[in-house]
Amino acid sequence: VSLSVGEALSCIRIMFGFGASPFSSADTIYTLKRNLIPLIILFLSATPIPKNIFSHLSKRFCVPTNIAQTLLSPALFILCVAYLVNSGYNPFLYFRF
Repeated sequence: VSLSVGEALSCIRIMFGFGASPFSSADTIYTLKRNLIPLIILFLSATPIPKNIFSHLSKRFCVPTNIAQTLLSPALFILCVAYLVNSGYNPFLYFRF
């Protein structure tokens, strides 16, 4: 499928919210606010901050880093599962069939 330059620019405008639908809506903002804590945890986990905190705490309290990581990983997993369970109405997948 070949597009003209005008059609390609129109597609790009629509992808970035300058077309028929806005870039963000009330539903988008609601979803971001509702999932703010997991997003913060995800962003912080992608940085070296947790490693620095673990090394500082292990030096200060003489706790091996492996034990702290072993305890923190299931705690974060349980927190994420709790957010998934609490996330609004989710009908049974095969109910429609």
